[in-house]
Amino acid sequence: MKRIILFFALLFGLSLQISADESVDTLSADAAAADTVVRRTFFQRLGDYYRGTNRRPRRFDVVVLPGPHYSSTMGFGIGAAATGLYSCDPSDPTLPRSNAALKGGFTSKGQIKAIIDGTNIFPRERYRMDYRIAFCTFPTQFWGIGTASCRIDANETDYRLNYIDAQGRFLFRLAPKLYAGPYVRYRYMVARNVETFPEDSPAPGISLWQGQQLRQRGLTAGLSLTCDTRDNMLGATRGFFFRLDQTFTPAATAGGRGFATTQFEIDGYRRLWRGAVLAAQLCTELNYGKPAWCMLAQIDGTKRMRGYYEGRYRDKHCIDAQIELRQHIRKRHGVTAWIGGAEYFSRADALRWRNVLPDGGFGYRWQCRPGMNIRIDYGFTRHGGTLLFNIAEAF
Repeated sequence: MKRIILFFALLFGLSLQISADESVDTLSADAAAADTVVRRTFFQRLGDYYRGTNRRPRRFDVVVLPGPHYSSTMGFGIGAAATGLYSCDPSDPTLPRSNAALKGGFTSKGQIKAIIDGTNIFPRERYRMDYRIAFCTFPTQFWGIGTASCRIDANETDYRLNYIDAQGRFLFRLAPKLYAGPYVRYRYMVARNVETFPEDSPAPGISLWQGQQLRQRGLTAGLSLTCDTRDNMLGATRGFFFRLDQTFTPAATAGGRGFATTQFEIDGYRRLWRGAVLAAQLCTELNYGKPAWCMLAQIDGTKRMRGYYEGRYRDKHCIDAQIELRQHIRKRHGVTAWIGGAEYFSRADALRWRNVLPDGGFGYRWQCRPGMNIRIDYGFTRHGGTLLFNIAEAF
């Protein structure tokens, strides 16, 4: 209930701050001049900044979003996200705009993270580069390996996860909107300060790792195929996106635990009525071999299956889907609602409808740049609800 109250408080605060758009447009010249004499508060300056973001795109547009937050596991935190939009060839108005994002922050309980990601579209769309580099250390929970173990609340085990995850694709155009090229990824992860329990405890503690090493690394390489007809990578209203990755992680680069992975994603977007967009997504990850505990298919919780605790469910394979209705309301305001589901499984014959994890929720959208929104979502899951705050659509 406290999270729901906080959600509506954020909506109310944003509405009050942005409602000044109409009054700003009607200020007289004398009033505007007088306003420069009056010392403006921090919040007034912040409001002026965000009111001025919804303008004609410049050569390089940057949106900075401060993000104070609180959770029982991470404590009070201060973070920020900066997203930039740019064109590699400003003289070509048909070239899709590239994007880059920098996210970082820390919390009172010791979380420190820094993430850089983006997509670069080269002139004449001859090449495309996708990249993501993440450095993070934070306290989190582990419920085990395999869906059967992850469903048991008593398996919750505290530990600290330190990781480096760097990945990139460099794609060559095969045909209009169709690309293919190499994909590489390096992961280093270690679990520290693992919580242990007495032998007679119903929670097995460190035995949840099934004898695997708590320190894992892996170098992955493969091929990626992408087809992208979206009108906007960060907030599409029409078109579709398709990606197929086939990768291999040799045992020599992964501590003897070699495996292969097939990842598939398809997103579709369609306009329904005035201001309404229907978006749908289907994703699959299949692992063959012996992936380590930290390289299994696992629940995301921020973009896919929003609201679930990140890493709560993990297994060799997963299938997840979601469908979302996005409705523009007025000026820079909009709302959204979605439903979805996922299943994590070790073998194809283990698929069961009763094992599907349900997901759904609603959210508020505020346009911080033409074609890019700040999103506030509240996701409902099998284990309760969670409030999410981010830049750009989930997919």
